[in-house]
Amino acid sequence: MKSFLEDNVLVDFLKANKASLSEDQRNAIQAMLLCHDPSRGYVSFICPKCGEVKTIHHSCNSRLCPSCGRRLTEDWAKRISRHLLRVPHRHVVFTLPNEIWPLMKANRNLIQVAAQQILKVIENVFQHYLHGIKLKVGITCALHTFGEDLKFNVHFHCMVTCGGINDDDDWINVNFFPYAALRKVWQYHVLTAIKKALPQTPENDIFIDKMFKDHPHGLYVYAKDTVNNSRGLLEYIARYVRHPAIAQSRIRSFENGIVTFVCKDDEKKEYPVSMDVQSFLSALVQHIPPKGCQLVKHVGIYANKSRQLYSSVISKFQKARKLVQKKLIPRSPTCQKCLVKMEFVAITAPSDPPHHLLLSNYENQTTLRLVANLRR
Repeated sequence: MKSFLEDNVLVDFLKANKASLSEDQRNAIQAMLLCHDPSRGYVSFICPKCGEVKTIHHSCNSRLCPSCGRRLTEDWAKRISRHLLRVPHRHVVFTLPNEIWPLMKANRNLIQVAAQQILKVIENVFQHYLHGIKLKVGITCALHTFGEDLKFNVHFHCMVTCGGINDDDDWINVNFFPYAALRKVWQYHVLTAIKKALPQTPENDIFIDKMFKDHPHGLYVYAKDTVNNSRGLLEYIARYVRHPAIAQSRIRSFENGIVTFVCKDDEKKEYPVSMDVQSFLSALVQHIPPKGCQLVKHVGIYANKSRQLYSSVISKFQKARKLVQKKLIPRSPTCQKCLVKMEFVAITAPSDPPHHLLLSNYENQTTLRLVANLRR
């Protein structure tokens, strides 16, 4: 995104679209404008041997930002992995018909309505597969509103335990996922719930009925892989379950107002996509969720209340791990010349934002100034 900052393209986009952008979208763009900007403040380190000084600028910590999103995703995955059972998980993707996407873009509450059906679908299908045995399963569900080409495409990436806890608090393995049944049950529950949430009009009734008729085999549900170990699960969560709409590595060029990035087709072959910068930014900001929209849900035995209730069962599968506390000061870097740990020097507090960035305040300013004063 640095090329965008240097040419003030983001600023021009913000000026041109300020009236049509939501407050959350404006805040996300403003945060990206200050990503690694010296005005946001920075931390200085020095090598005790050669005197080399290294400066680490503060990032915007926005999931939308291609440069920060990946790092935040990896940190999030590490935190989440501590709460997951050490059992096999299946990566399951629940999709929706593209005819419903515009409705969900206009009414984001419908996305939450759809997400609430996933636990019910998994437990119903497992119960049928096990001939009536009810299981409490664990699901971590992440909402994606974007496809490879940044179009608005609502689907859910879920890590589902391959089994669950029965009424006797025993663990029951489920190694086979009946996808034909999942597709039909998913279709029934999600379309019925959406129909109930929509205004009761003949037009909406006809629309939902058409979705049933157009998809006689159910809505597409597919699996990526079964993950059997904690390291693989961690990598899977970081790579697939939650990530920014587009990674920095996918942006290949920005020349003459045209952004070119790469996508992959169904056969994993790369192909380029080019957009003018205004269209690219419009496509990007449409995926900024409104305030209060929950992007990741932990349901079943992974819900907070359930984790406490089944803590004795879950502890059988979890390994003890030390929690790494977040610190304001980043980990000391290594001097590239002497290969020794550099020593902390100072925190430079944020200054007033540059006038051309149209900003007056930003997060952590008070905290950084307080810590800087304490260090003196």
